Amino acid sequence: MSRIKNDTGAKPGSIYRIALENFVTYKQVELFPGPSLNMIIGPNGTGKSTFVCAIILGLCGKTNVIGRAKKISEYVRSGCENSTIEIELYQQPGQRNVIITRNFGLNDSSTWSIDHKTVREKQVLELIASLNIQVDNLCQLLPQDRVQDFSKMDPQQLLRSTLSAVSGQESVTQLEELIKCRDQQRGLSTKLENNTQLMQEQIRLNERLKLVIDAMKQRREIEHQIEICEKKKLWIEYQELREKVMECTNDKKQTVKLYNSHKTKIEPLEKALEKAKSSINRMEQQKLAAIWK
Repeated sequence: MSRIKNDTGAKPGSIYRIALENFVTYKQVELFPGPSLNMIIGPNGTGKSTFVCAIILGLCGKTNVIGRAKKISEYVRSGCENSTIEIELYQQPGQRNVIITRNFGLNDSSTWSIDHKTVREKQVLELIASLNIQVDNLCQLLPQDRVQDFSKMDPQQLLRSTLSAVSGQESVTQLEELIKCRDQQRGLSTKLENNTQLMQEQIRLNERLKLVIDAMKQRREIEHQIEICEKKKLWIEYQELREKVMECTNDKKQTVKLYNSHKTKIEPLEKALEKAKSSINRMEQQKLAAIWK
């Protein structure tokens, strides 16, 4: 374990020291970056970007993150069989620095150690993740050969990568939740708008139906009044006919009474008339008989 403690207020995960052995062009080199701007100046091909490659590979990065050689064995110094990358990182304030070491050879196999104790790569990845180190995040570490990839990132990718680089994956998760909530809010807004529009259409339909219903009610009321009037008319006609029938009945009674009265008076006259007719007939017969004699 390192004897250096984080008593300077350095951010956890910051690099305190990089040591390379038989790595690319370097036989042996040690670098102590500071908390501010660090610059490596030199002619082309002298190994300036080699330190970036060492940081990526020494912190569990894949070779495709660098954008150069595909095999890690290609980073072994020419004429050598093995290479070593040692990176010392600050931890939480008051804690001793942690040293991560990666040894690899021409057979593309690697061995890992934390504070000079052999560990599995998974343990190194867990340690790096706890310090929010993301060597595959172009917003946290941008290799020279990946600049064009960075320029192709859209604003959404840049935002996610920046949040992840600054605050860790939790911020990205929160962003995804916010995006999901925003999508849900938009969906609910659209649904609300559609429902509001549907409600307005239903209100207008109800208003039209109300007019129809009112007209039907008015028609039924009129029909009811007509029915009442027709019944009243029939009743009036019945009353008129009844009165006429009663008048006719009374007239009939009077007529019958008058008839009977006249009949009583006429009967003696009819009898006298019959007698007179009989007398006339006898007299005519007698007259005829006298003539024929």
